[in-house]
Amino acid sequence: MTAGFQRTLVLVLTCVAAACGDGSSPGTSTDDAAADTVCDGGESRGSSGSPAATGGFEAGRFDGWMEELAGPHSGQVVTSPVRCGGYAARFEWRAGDVGGPVGGYRAEVHDILNYIAPAGSENWYSFSTMIPEDWPDLDAGVVITQWHATPDLADGEVWRSPPLAIRYSGTRLWVTGRHSAEKIQTANDGTSIELYDHPGELTKGVWHDWVFRVRWDHGDGGIVEAWLDGERAISYRGPIGYNDDFGVWFKIGLYRGREEHPETLVIHHDEYRRSDTCEEIAPEVCASE
Repeated sequence: MTAGFQRTLVLVLTCVAAACGDGSSPGTSTDDAAADTVCDGGESRGSSGSPAATGGFEAGRFDGWMEELAGPHSGQVVTSPVRCGGYAARFEWRAGDVGGPVGGYRAEVHDILNYIAPAGSENWYSFSTMIPEDWPDLDAGVVITQWHATPDLADGEVWRSPPLAIRYSGTRLWVTGRHSAEKIQTANDGTSIELYDHPGELTKGVWHDWVFRVRWDHGDGGIVEAWLDGERAISYRGPIGYNDDFGVWFKIGLYRGREEHPETLVIHHDEYRRSDTCEEIAPEVCASE
């Protein structure tokens, strides 16, 4: 993690804290009923107070996103393929690519400029992902979507694995969580949990729609619910996330933990939405469907 990025992060967090008040945790919804159908049968309103983000990449560029890209090839807003509308995001990682000031072998953009989910808040997220048919089989997973935590750097805390991540290898798709109640972590030693393991291989070359409901709580009040292509995938109650002063932010693209693999990877993402209500983020039925 470069010093320049850490300074940038401090400035971003200062601005977010000023906009959101004192950073105290809002209340949570009272109905934890888990519905098998998205936005049906349970409490669909969270308590984050987050400004709604809708429409994916319809500006035709990465407006509002913070970029972690090695070069022009790493992230592009394209007109094909798209899930809905006129634009989607294409990410490419080539051997040796290091993504921007944050470092690491990545091609990602993230939502930190717009919203950091405070501890205790409840948020809904949706997005669509297409994995190309020529994706190679890998011996280690790649993070294709993640929610990243904000360490208390001034107190000596280290960067840690994401508290929530979707991982893909070419033959396997799975979702992991991580949590710790320790106030200052000096090592990446939180508890890891596997939240989902997709049965069989995910179909490549088509769009897949995700919806997540998350209550960020490192204690017993945590919730992760998820639907993949309209079907229930995750129904988890328990700790999720870390005991940080600041919260969690959404990232999308490609991240691989090791550089030595020579394969070039490409992935497509579209239709990102974030809100405190399910109705505002539910995947649209496109006119072409």
